[in-house]
Amino acid sequence: MKHSELVEVIARCLAEVMPTGLPVITVDSRLVEEIDLDSMSHLELLMAIEEQLGVRFDPDSLSLAAYPTVGALADFVGRQQSTPV
Repeated sequence: MKHSELVEVIARCLAEVMPTGLPVITVDSRLVEEIDLDSMSHLELLMAIEEQLGVRFDPDSLSLAAYPTVGALADFVGRQQSTPV
């Protein structure tokens, strides 16, 4: 899946998890500083992405600090799609 398509999926999932007060989502949108993602909404977001894309994340290796922007999260998701479960 293209990076831009992953960004679109993440934006839709963010709208599900954070339905109010979302800024316009771009690859440079900062998950904590701009979107106000916290640890609970972070997990909800990853679960929504898993459901949308059929990928699975290892919960022990997840860190919000590892992907500070939507673009970095799209990179992470893209790597997970190419990694066998």
